[in-house]
Amino acid sequence: MVATRRSATKLEKPKDYNLKKSKESIGPLYPVLTDSKGRIIDGMHRLAADKDWPKLSIDSISDKRSFLIARIVTNVQRRHVQPEEKRKMLKELADETNWTADEIAGNTGMSANWVRKYLDQEHKNIKMSKLASRKHELTKAEKELKTPAGHSCRKCGSHMELLYCCLDCGEMEEVFHDCRS
Repeated sequence: MVATRRSATKLEKPKDYNLKKSKESIGPLYPVLTDSKGRIIDGMHRLAADKDWPKLSIDSISDKRSFLIARIVTNVQRRHVQPEEKRKMLKELADETNWTADEIAGNTGMSANWVRKYLDQEHKNIKMSKLASRKHELTKAEKELKTPAGHSCRKCGSHMELLYCCLDCGEMEEVFHDCRS
């Protein structure tokens, strides 16, 4: 019997590979991974192919944050994951933790550039979002005090705050000047 050839990087269509036949041929090579609460971390398709597929519970994963991290790591390391699925997983983790791209990278073991590539714009830089929110909270007098003379939006005329951004790591820093001094 000749096994269906499966690409190591991408499975084109579910019909191209039969998990149940593979299990009958060579056995279940990868167990379904669950957390301490029984949530599936990795192996949804294996379990759908055979409800008796062996499971491995990782009891150290008990909270939602560690569950989401484990799901990202296991899926990205084991198989080709579509960009939209990567975005969805990273957005869910960012929503749950309110972490910056660098914090997500540090906690998942992925590179910061990889995280920034797939993280949605809303979460790419939480510091930037906080600055934008704070801008609307400032009174006009405070804005004028903190904004150097002559810096205003070309489109609407509002005062603009200066911001320095590191081109290497993306770290941002506000720059305040007292234009009356």
